Amino acid sequence: MMPPIPPGITLTTAQKAKLKAVFEKAHQDERALRLEGRAIEGKIHDALSVPGDLDHAALADLGKQEDEVKAKVSALHLDTMEQLHDLLTPAQRQQAKETMDKIKALHEQMKALMGPPPEGDPEDMP
Repeated sequence: MMPPIPPGITLTTAQKAKLKAVFEKAHQDERALRLEGRAIEGKIHDALSVPGDLDHAALADLGKQEDEVKAKVSALHLDTMEQLHDLLTPAQRQQAKETMDKIKALHEQMKALMGPPPEGDPEDMP
């Protein structure tokens, strides 16, 4: 996973404080959503474990609730990234883009050098 702020970006003291606050809030919010998601997963497990016929309507509702929590997590991630964007100056954003472009190019070079995995049975390999 890539760092939220690429290496080489120097933040001011105020930016560091704001960054810390953004991440602390995002962490708390995501933790609450993950707990909510686990509770729904537990309800789904319980609904699937009952003897007799399944309550398909209840399972469908739980599935929708689970999807809503996942959507909230995705929205939280996007909101956090937007806040990081707004935290940086235009010069820092440009520097971050250039750094990320270089990292992406290096990843592509590594991928090209390594090539696809060999085909065949692993036991037949030298």
